[in-house]
Amino acid sequence: MAFESLQGVFSTVILLCAGIAALLGLIFVNKLFKKKSQQLDGIVLFTFSFLTLGYIALALGELTRFLLFSVFKQPPAISMPDLYWVVGGLSLLIAYVVFSVHLHRKYAESGKAVALAIISVAVLAVLLFYFSSVDFFSGTGTGEKFLGYYYPIISSLVLVASLSVYLYIGKVSTFKEGLLFFIPANIATLIGDMLYNYYNYMDYATQGIYGLVGMGADVLYVIGYALFAIGFLALFLKLKEIHES
Repeated sequence: MAFESLQGVFSTVILLCAGIAALLGLIFVNKLFKKKSQQLDGIVLFTFSFLTLGYIALALGELTRFLLFSVFKQPPAISMPDLYWVVGGLSLLIAYVVFSVHLHRKYAESGKAVALAIISVAVLAVLLFYFSSVDFFSGTGTGEKFLGYYYPIISSLVLVASLSVYLYIGKVSTFKEGLLFFIPANIATLIGDMLYNYYNYMDYATQGIYGLVGMGADVLYVIGYALFAIGFLALFLKLKEIHES
């Protein structure tokens, strides 16, 4: 019961952190478009615009989830939050992939390409082990199976793409401080999605069991959204510093 009493608290904190991250991202992108300079090309604007759109979608998902499950007490099911989370994940992936491809084309280095390949294989191996170790998709519907695979896969792809950006972090020193917060945030989100999957498909949510698994997922989501918020704040302050100097 001690864990269950914390569930509502974590839902509120997740919603607040997600909302702050989306708001700070929106403020940062708005300043990008208002203060465009020679240092900021179209790829940068596109990347951060899609990142912000992604976090806005994720925040809307957290808001609708909070309203459905915490306010209206509806049982867990595939619903509107999942639509926002699916769109949000795709938006983040597009942003990171476009920026990653841009950096690889502009600063092509074979050693970093090999490093990215090794990272990709390692993440894929972890993902395959995860899916094969626990059969939590038996007896579920098509939609639930899709989302059960989608969330960890999209989070893994986002992580790999963001790590690709990290390999060239020295080339984007203007935004280095902010981008470095996004890497651990993406790691926290991926592990959180894995725990969230386990929590849902072992029927803990349906049975009203929160426990360590549910709390662990929520803690990781709080960490992830908080780091995203800090990252956008760091980006905003850096951009402000550039234009004031």
